[in-house]
Amino acid sequence: MPPEAVSPVMARRYGAAISVAVVLLLAGTLAAIGPATGTDTSKVSAGGPPASLVTPLDQTTSAETIELNRELQLVPDEPGTFAATNEYRPPDSLTSLEVTLPEGATVQSSNGFDALEDRTYAWNEETDTPSLHYQLSGNETVPRDGPISAPGSLIFADTGDWALVRQPGIAHSWSWQGQDVQVSLDRTTTARQGVVGDQMVYLGPYEEHVHEAHDQRFRLVVPGPATLEETPSEIFDALGATADRLRVDARDPEVLAIAAPTGNVDWAVRGLQTGESDMWVRDVEPLADPDNVWIHEYVHTRQDYDPASDFRWFTEATATYYAALATFEQDRISFEQFQALLARGERSIHADSVLAEPSSWQRNANYHVGALVSGELDRQLRLATDRERSLQTVFRRVNAASGTVSAAEFRAIVADAAGDDLERVAETLTETTERPGVWDREQHGDAFAIAPARFTFEPTGDRTVTGPYRNRTLTEGDPVVVPGETVSVDVLVSNAGGTTGEYEAPFVVDDVLRETRTGALDPDESTILTVDEPFQAPGTYNLSVGDSTVSVEVREPAPLTIDETRLNRSQLNPGHTVSVTVGLRNDAAYPGERNLTLTSGSELLGTEEVRLDADSHTEVTFETQFADPGEYTLTVGEETDLTVTVESSDPDGDAERDDSSNGTGETDPADGADSDPDGDAERDDSSNGTGETDPADGAETGSGLTVLGALLAIALIVCLRLADDRTR
Repeated sequence: MPPEAVSPVMARRYGAAISVAVVLLLAGTLAAIGPATGTDTSKVSAGGPPASLVTPLDQTTSAETIELNRELQLVPDEPGTFAATNEYRPPDSLTSLEVTLPEGATVQSSNGFDALEDRTYAWNEETDTPSLHYQLSGNETVPRDGPISAPGSLIFADTGDWALVRQPGIAHSWSWQGQDVQVSLDRTTTARQGVVGDQMVYLGPYEEHVHEAHDQRFRLVVPGPATLEETPSEIFDALGATADRLRVDARDPEVLAIAAPTGNVDWAVRGLQTGESDMWVRDVEPLADPDNVWIHEYVHTRQDYDPASDFRWFTEATATYYAALATFEQDRISFEQFQALLARGERSIHADSVLAEPSSWQRNANYHVGALVSGELDRQLRLATDRERSLQTVFRRVNAASGTVSAAEFRAIVADAAGDDLERVAETLTETTERPGVWDREQHGDAFAIAPARFTFEPTGDRTVTGPYRNRTLTEGDPVVVPGETVSVDVLVSNAGGTTGEYEAPFVVDDVLRETRTGALDPDESTILTVDEPFQAPGTYNLSVGDSTVSVEVREPAPLTIDETRLNRSQLNPGHTVSVTVGLRNDAAYPGERNLTLTSGSELLGTEEVRLDADSHTEVTFETQFADPGEYTLTVGEETDLTVTVESSDPDGDAERDDSSNGTGETDPADGADSDPDGDAERDDSSNGTGETDPADGAETGSGLTVLGALLAIALIVCLRLADDRTR
């Protein structure tokens, strides 16, 4: 770490003295007069949280974006200088854009920008892709000081052949027209050759090694000129083991570690951490050192709080203490080396230093006295709770605290974890000059030999989704859902320590605490916690239980595709029913929906809200009738037309056409029994040509012929008798 004069307060949510803090103001007065405005200022902050004031979008406001693509590159002929090119893509609603470059920047060329005063350039409002090409100093120096200081003065450097620099800060302001528009800035930074992190940038040739452990991805960048003292696998082993033992939450998904070359650069410090999770460590740094710089800087990435002035000591104190403890527990140093590091806090040069009073610190007392006090509090916490808790319990709760953490709040956390007696010990050791002694090996064994309760939180892999679209378990990857669905996540909680202990499992959604689950587990015992979260709006959400995180993407429902439409008949009589069957499919990997309609001209005949699970198919059937003869066009979903003919009564007795017929000549018995007003049977175009008719029709025809025959027979008999009488 750098000396205290430039040491970042490792409150990753808030920025710090050597951190680049982004101040984002997307304020727009969406009034009928005048343009709306926005600003985006990147600057070196003197500490404190970055302001973030965003005017929320309402449902009638559309979002537009100024796209900024920035490319960084070396300037080989000018060591100490690197170059940047900003290319912008303004949206149509943008009316002005001003860019203020960092102090010391020199513009080499511009396109579509006019120079104003004080390093500020204004867009000419005509060029579609305006750009600025400029150069900056890559070297940054600080005084030499601190327990892990180095002989030189540089914390960032540019040699011409390679550079390890800070991302340059740029201020933007802009305005736009439109009551229903809001414009923001979206920036992307890349390196022509190199690696870009959250705050750090390496330019030049390199090799990259990647390792995943304990829900974190470690990227180790080894520049071409660097010569590692340790192998990448050994570095990953040390970081992975520390990640496993340090259960204080605040795990970043990715950690970027750069091995800083030492061949021709005199660094002021042995390592530096800044931003969320960027760090560099000199390539010559060993792992078998109580001041293990690789672990020291990694611990800083796990500090996620905003300390008040009287609690600033905790940042470097815990990084120094846990780096030494982890190195000892990994068998890289002896207990005597671990003892010697803690004993620095007893030296007379720190006699008048009070941890809660930064102005009293002598010779980096926050590192040395802070490490000794941290260790003593850790030891006493373990003993007071029968090894169920440790300083990590306090560390974890400090990370979870909202707002600024003061010395008083720290003491309250200690009291809650281990009782009032230990709170008084903490007050004495941090607010007076009283020092604890370094414990011996036997005392260390009493407190540390059996590991305290140490809990792990691991998602089981299955996520259950419930709602109006589906009720099932998703087994692959992070879930993608739609508004109205609820995701249930199972988390396996295990006690990997050596004693029974109580776990605390905060359930957090995007930094908002929903609830905290608690329970007790014996060593090697596990339990499953299930947490539920309903989603109502699109976006990406992070669901965290303990130090495990599941990402959930919420999208608007996918549109459903009509893949088939069919009629059961195309001709019918007035008052009869026609059925329209529609096939729909969802090809997306998440649910879809569609409001399906059936219309004829301007008349709405039917509507159906259709919801489908991912990769599925369904059919919807509408039924309708027409009272009047004529030709009707049926439109399905505003995209498919079908024609139906409604015939007037046919004097020839022709039957309706049934397009759903199977070709055998068989018809629905009810249709066969119908007759037209003249008594003629309807013509059935599905007849098979055999002349067979419905039994009911056949019975009616046979009865009529029988009566007629009988009458004719009687008439014939009467005539014959009359003729016989005349003959006589």
